[in-house]
Amino acid sequence: MPLTLILVVGFAVYNCLSTDWVRSKPLIGVASVIVSGLSFTSASGLAMYLGIQWQAINIICLSLTLGIGLDDTFVLLSAWWRSEVQAGRDVVSRMSSTYSDAAVSITVTSVTNIASFLVGAAIPGFPAVRIFCFYSGLCMMFLYLWSLLIIGPCLTIAGHLEHANRHCLFFVKVDSKSEAEYGRNWLYSVFFQGGVSKKDSNNPRDNKEGKFMVFFRDVLAPFINKPLNKFFIIVFFLAYLGAAIYGVTQLEEGLERNKLVGHHSYAMKFYDAEDTFFRDNPYRFQIIIHEELPYWNETIRNSVFDLIHKLEDSPYIKSDPAYRQSWLHQFMEKAEENFLFFDISTQQNFLQNLIKFMEVLDDTPFPDDVIFSSDNSTILASRFFLQSSRVIDAREEVKLLHSLRMIVDSAPFKATIYHPYFSFFDQFAQVTRTTLECVTVCCVCMTLITMMFIPDRRSIVWVTFTILSVETGIIGFMAIFGIRLDVISMIVIIMGIGFSVDFSAHISYHYLTAGVNYSAETRVKHCLHALGPPIIRGGLSTMIGVLGLYFHPSYITETFATMIFLIITLGILHSLLLLPVLLSLFGPGSRQGPSDIKLASPSQLSETFTYQASETPQHMPKKKSQSLRKLILSSGLKNVDWKDIALDESESSLSSWYSSHQGPEFSNY
Repeated sequence: MPLTLILVVGFAVYNCLSTDWVRSKPLIGVASVIVSGLSFTSASGLAMYLGIQWQAINIICLSLTLGIGLDDTFVLLSAWWRSEVQAGRDVVSRMSSTYSDAAVSITVTSVTNIASFLVGAAIPGFPAVRIFCFYSGLCMMFLYLWSLLIIGPCLTIAGHLEHANRHCLFFVKVDSKSEAEYGRNWLYSVFFQGGVSKKDSNNPRDNKEGKFMVFFRDVLAPFINKPLNKFFIIVFFLAYLGAAIYGVTQLEEGLERNKLVGHHSYAMKFYDAEDTFFRDNPYRFQIIIHEELPYWNETIRNSVFDLIHKLEDSPYIKSDPAYRQSWLHQFMEKAEENFLFFDISTQQNFLQNLIKFMEVLDDTPFPDDVIFSSDNSTILASRFFLQSSRVIDAREEVKLLHSLRMIVDSAPFKATIYHPYFSFFDQFAQVTRTTLECVTVCCVCMTLITMMFIPDRRSIVWVTFTILSVETGIIGFMAIFGIRLDVISMIVIIMGIGFSVDFSAHISYHYLTAGVNYSAETRVKHCLHALGPPIIRGGLSTMIGVLGLYFHPSYITETFATMIFLIITLGILHSLLLLPVLLSLFGPGSRQGPSDIKLASPSQLSETFTYQASETPQHMPKKKSQSLRKLILSSGLKNVDWKDIALDESESSLSSWYSSHQGPEFSNY
């Protein structure tokens, strides 16, 4: 865990840095890690207060929270960096733009993550899965709250420092790049310069876009928009689906015993040796009759014999009488051999002779198999032992469990067959049904949540298709990688539904909010420019968060980490390649020709969390004495080309709003 924490903090700080020491936000990266830890602590405290017991596997929730917490932070930072062009150099206006841009995406992803975990916690099944999902759901809930209520204010403070041209670490005022070119040494240029020039805040030298964001807009988006490339992307994903479906058909079930212990455990050697060399006659079953029966009644005795013989006729039970431990068979054989001395025709004679028989066999296990009443007037319970035949793997163990229980349940009296490993066999038998129930309910919930926040039927269809495609890939490649369907993989499959919605919701929402008059090509550029870098960084942060699990020599942690890597990889590929192609071909704007309309931000199109769009006006001049926020609130116009509005440097702070008393003029509009 310490190594993971160091890697996560380092990754967060690195991705919040740039060559501009004023616009960089490394402390926001540190704050996001602290918020993730606070979320885990809050969730664990609340769960324990509610009486939900702790289990060791819950520590994995911390790794997940670290990765997902950075994802939300990167989305907020991406919106903040873009807000300078959209909302000018006014902190509150930029924060308003940032939240209206990022809050819907964060809300959708958080709600879907919480919902997927709560479904796993609510579906009856395995207590370990329910407890883990409950803890994880609470972690996601607190992470959402603390991200908006703590990271947001931290970003506001960092914004005031940025607008004052102060260094992101030392908080001293520094010169911009254009100013540092004259009279400053190379050391200052490398470690201190940043911000904008006081004389010319629009200097291109001081206002360069991030190369990573430019790559998605100017390289990846044009690549995706080419018809031939769309064709190859669809063919690639069809081949992927074919491989995934093949993997689903090869999926095996069951958590083997050697997977439950560490790789260096002493028990591992025994389990491996037993599975390799001793699969013949591995299990000794107890058949318990927990009901008072009149064994002196021949009809009752025959029904007991009938049960034992039916079990022995099963292909999973050794039929050789030498492997059977049955006090009733032994007693009846002795009674038939000595019928002159063993009178069993009445209840009293039967019990008296049986007690004498048990006294003779006192040095054998038989006396422990019959429980008499305190006055020896009846038999309260009894048991028998049978030996299994050859059992190869977990699939046969599940069949064995169902077959033997069906036979015992058909008996005309109360009986139970048991072995200590039946708890594992039960898990094998239930995991498929429980997984299908969870996946079905989760997919329905994700679709409903998506419909609430993304009001476009075509987009909902393709987001749902993406979810199903990712889930198919997870289950299919599980089998290809040799991972069985068990309790551990079931947890990750449930998580995968929530994670698959995360990236897809980001892309689809920003594709919609690009504007109703935009072409599909422009919308693809807009959504990839806005969300491409946060998706990559968020995915990598989640991978780094679970990377430390590989250093714990255990099947459980290794499987968990492997499947998280698989989920994130499939989620990124679907959201950055397949979903933009599907939306551009079949989504909003797909029938519209190429457009030269400039890219707009969702913050320019909506004041609330509801999608709405309109064409951006070309010009909107205003007096320099009017603040940006006052202009927005008083005009009622949401779509402004902010590049055409020059703000005086004196109007770039919070105090500028209160120094203005006159409304904006639109004489030239």
